[in-house]
Amino acid sequence: MSSFLLVSEKYNDTENVITYNSLTTNRGLFKNSLYNNNFWNLVNWMNNVNYGDFPGVKLSLLLDVNTNFICFDASYNDTENVITYNSLTTNRGLFKNSLYNRQFWNLVNWMNNVNYGDFPGNLIPDNNFILFAKESRQLRITLPPSETIESIDSNLSYFTDTNGEIGISSFITIYFDGPIVFKSGITLPSFEGNQLTYHTGSGSYSLELYNINNVILKNDTIYDLITSDLLDGDLPDILRIDMGLGYISDSVKTEDTILYTSDSALDTNDGFYADGFNHLNGLFEIVVN
Repeated sequence: MSSFLLVSEKYNDTENVITYNSLTTNRGLFKNSLYNNNFWNLVNWMNNVNYGDFPGVKLSLLLDVNTNFICFDASYNDTENVITYNSLTTNRGLFKNSLYNRQFWNLVNWMNNVNYGDFPGNLIPDNNFILFAKESRQLRITLPPSETIESIDSNLSYFTDTNGEIGISSFITIYFDGPIVFKSGITLPSFEGNQLTYHTGSGSYSLELYNINNVILKNDTIYDLITSDLLDGDLPDILRIDMGLGYISDSVKTEDTILYTSDSALDTNDGFYADGFNHLNGLFEIVVN
């Protein structure tokens, strides 16, 4: 249930000098509809059957810093209670029920009670990096737009394949520190026509997507690689991530896939390394909830 209601850390209302930090540490500002219209639109919808359609903003990688302070994740799916984003947001009764939306009620309680403790909202990161968000039985990858990933390094880019698709090229491999316990008889999902596979051997455990000729995951997109319905146990910790991206340079002219890794120990060169793994600080972010 923790992924339904999210709060954007990007929020920065420059006209009123209201930032994420000042808003979320100040209950008075949070109560003011001038500074958080989306929250109050939601309260009005919940309490008034004549208010119209659900006003929540769906989670987007390109968040509007003023209007999208409160965001709602359209991928929400509580399989145990069979409560989905659609059923919850079309039913005021369910939305009012704290069993189905604890995050919302935690936020209401925080706003109204000075003794409630720290601000309870989930954070959406800046997405200037490739984000891996791991919960006990879910693994999500968020790929930022081209312009934001290129801001990490002037030579970094996504790969563009012959079909004009832009994103991660050729492969992505995620290594874990132990085995993944899948349910019996399940089939791992496919993404952009590429089958996710699980590999074990020599003490190594990994998930991989592979397509030597094409982009395997597109930029500016969120993918749930692993979901709870696939698992019979919690996901182990992530050890390392390797993937293929592009490279832009006046001195290096190549259309080949360039290899990047989250493990700095594998980068044996001070600069661009055409024949092995490259490590860039800030390219990967792994968040564990």
